[in-house]
Amino acid sequence: MALAVLAAELALATPRRGIRWWALYAASVVAAGLMHLFALLAVLPVAILCGVRGRRALGAFAAATTVAGVALLPFALLAMTQRAQVGWITAPDASTAARILTNVVAYRSAGAADPAALAAYALTGGLAALAAIMTWRAATRHRDRTEVARLGTALGMAIAPWAVLLVITLTAVPVLRTAYIAPSVLGVALVVAGSVHTVVAAPRDASVVAAGVAEATRSRRALLAPVVIGAQVLLIGTGTVADARTTWWQDDFRGLAEAVEERARPGDLVVVVQRHHETGLAAGLARYAGDAAYSRELLDRLPGGAQPLVDARRVIDTRPLRTHAAGPASVLDDRVWLVTTRSPLTRSEVDALEEAGFACVADASAESSSQFGGLRMLGSSCEPSVSRHPLATAARR
Repeated sequence: MALAVLAAELALATPRRGIRWWALYAASVVAAGLMHLFALLAVLPVAILCGVRGRRALGAFAAATTVAGVALLPFALLAMTQRAQVGWITAPDASTAARILTNVVAYRSAGAADPAALAAYALTGGLAALAAIMTWRAATRHRDRTEVARLGTALGMAIAPWAVLLVITLTAVPVLRTAYIAPSVLGVALVVAGSVHTVVAAPRDASVVAAGVAEATRSRRALLAPVVIGAQVLLIGTGTVADARTTWWQDDFRGLAEAVEERARPGDLVVVVQRHHETGLAAGLARYAGDAAYSRELLDRLPGGAQPLVDARRVIDTRPLRTHAAGPASVLDDRVWLVTTRSPLTRSEVDALEEAGFACVADASAESSSQFGGLRMLGSSCEPSVSRHPLATAARR
């Protein structure tokens, strides 16, 4: 998408070679759409950049965008048949919707923003506000709205994906999630870069300030650019790494697969507790363990979003792992291996295990628990137990 914006700017700056650049723009939009259809949400604000250049530029933008849209139409229609994959998304409340928007600057999975995130928000917002004021004043003085259009395009790219998905969520079907507004990150980057450039390169009035003083002032501003950008990277990076360490941090599928192969025996059960947004959990286990049959079944489920919360597999062989779909534990001494990402389990997950006939796995001993980055593996024999494991009792409270 970044290449598409650059191509549009070059097409507007060099009208004689406009056709070539618009062709590159259309090809870039198609490539971005094939990678993720929601990337197209970042296309809409480019109209601001073109509109200030006149009707001819706006018409060229519309034509190139239409060509890209026609090329993407078959892919979009195919994607529409897979809407069950996102059918689990619920409409966010006001605070969650606001957090999703702020995630384009500094990501946090939940809860109140930490000091680093707050500082990143303040720095980004302050830069944008300062650039907007300086750009508007310059446009008024010189009667040139080009820079205003560029800043408007950047701000639009930062906000438009969130705004469009919020409207769809409120009027049709919930689709607002942080992952789907990833194109906004490009808009934020352009806002920060453009704001720093505006502050550094802003001209001084030579009639008021001597040329030497103006040059010295510009040099001091130039020193601020790496400081501001460095602070932005540090603040955002600090918050993101901290959030990553407390949530997912690492998924060691290879280690998990090796553990399953070493500990499981033919006849054992492998139970995968996989939430709606974790379609890669079972797929990662199947891939790294070499379970081709399970991989095929998972691929068949994807279009319809049919991955269950509790998925039971009977082990046929190991090295490589071979499994087939299984029902609940059939005898009291069945060994069950639970694969999940969360510890402790939530109440709904414990209830789902009980309904599927695997209440025994929630009674797994603490000694049987192994962690592989963000992945968990618990082992248990399906036999009556006097007291429940903390995984279950914590969920009941």
